[in-house]
Amino acid sequence: MSTVFRMVAQCDRLDRKEVFSERENKTQVAVLREMAKLKLRCKFCNLYEESEKYKGICRALRVQYAPVKTDERGRG
Repeated sequence: MSTVFRMVAQCDRLDRKEVFSERENKTQVAVLREMAKLKLRCKFCNLYEESEKYKGICRALRVQYAPVKTDERGRG
């Protein structure tokens, strides 16, 4: 087994994660966050970020460059 690096989004609140395709590795994190919200079906981020009280980014959603293990056929 080999390890490749890809952008990964993880929601700590929902305990879900999304591994983006290799072609999205150079995409801006702000764009990937918006894509991740849709793919993870997360409603908490929007409620938190649009709130008058909090006004910031949701800390439960993290998007980072991380190692992803693949099998011999190269699937992630």
